[in-house]
Amino acid sequence: MQRLHLASAFKAFEREPVALLAHPMDYELRFAPTRFNPGGTFETDEGTTVTHPERSIDRIHRGFWGGGFSNRRDNADNPRLVNGFGNVLFSEADGSASYFATISNALSADFQAPNP
Repeated sequence: MQRLHLASAFKAFEREPVALLAHPMDYELRFAPTRFNPGGTFETDEGTTVTHPERSIDRIHRGFWGGGFSNRRDNADNPRLVNGFGNVLFSEADGSASYFATISNALSADFQAPNP
């Protein structure tokens, strides 16, 4: 089993509160498809996109996502769990900059709770 660790997202702290120019939930982050490594991991730093319905994204400075598959199988011989993490640093046309960090987990169909 290979262990994956998340890097700290807290590289800088603001001394005073910073007014948000746009609500974070209005941004859409997309990470490009990537190949699976033989050891059950995946990662890429290519193809990240960021959109917002009312703002213009000028440049993506860094985009990355990666993760791994559980080494335990479900009844259909699929991994029980896929976990991942990602981050993107970008600037906008008005000069503002943002950094998003993501964590995701997905259970196979055998382990998902029924949808009410």
